[in-house]
Amino acid sequence: MLTSRQIFRYAVPARTVTKKHCCLAKIHAAIVDIDAVHTIIAGDFNCVPNSRFYTEFANFADENNLVTTDLNRLSDTVTYISDDGCKSSWIDHILCSYSVDTISAYFKV
Repeated sequence: MLTSRQIFRYAVPARTVTKKHCCLAKIHAAIVDIDAVHTIIAGDFNCVPNSRFYTEFANFADENNLVTTDLNRLSDTVTYISDDGCKSSWIDHILCSYSVDTISAYFKV
């Protein structure tokens, strides 16, 4: 049974790295303030592996003891398709605390 938990849904702006850092700082502050044992953060982080912002995203996850649950369980997934259908990417992610990640078995996009 999960107790002392927090769930966030967040959209990180795509425009500048500074704005992305500010959003991650706000999420970090919420994590620290609530001090929950179990955490799930799902949202539009506007980053894909090997992108300019992905390193900050991965560091944020590590520093907050979170796991990139979606990346560990899914492959060949897209969460964004441009209006013309010519571009697609995987910019939405699910981060979980280790306790939640170990019981997460099924994800579908």
